[in-house]
Amino acid sequence: MLTYIFLIGARMINYDSIRYMNVYSKIYSMSYREMDGAFKDFYSICRENEIKLMGHVFYSINKLEDNDRMEIEIFFPAEKRVEIPAGKLRYRNYFIVEKMISVVVEGKMETNIKKAYLLMEKRASSKKQKLMTPFFHEIHRTGKKGYILVKAAVE
Repeated sequence: MLTYIFLIGARMINYDSIRYMNVYSKIYSMSYREMDGAFKDFYSICRENEIKLMGHVFYSINKLEDNDRMEIEIFFPAEKRVEIPAGKLRYRNYFIVEKMISVVVEGKMETNIKKAYLLMEKRASSKKQKLMTPFFHEIHRTGKKGYILVKAAVE
């Protein structure tokens, strides 16, 4: 059963997961302002190698540094495995994370994503749980609009 908690531009879903096959990924170290460039680079590599999307692109923020830099990993679930030159992308047969909580974020993304992080931390703390993974951001597009599912595993 899914439970929703409404927040301005966000709602929480208790117990979610990430389950994909044939996942390609790449780690980027950059500032927040360079994020568009990282996605363009990643999509370019996927297009060059004719990797076709099967599911939703998602990314994790693995490390935040004091000097406005961060490390993210962008993930691309593909229809099938495609041989690509070594060192371009990392490949996983399966990428599965279970027992996650998630928040649907819409509207003012930057503001509402920060609210989502706080909501998830508060929810985990209130249930005497710990967040066990970085925050994952699954991108959903519906025409020109879209939303992001922010997820993290709990213990």
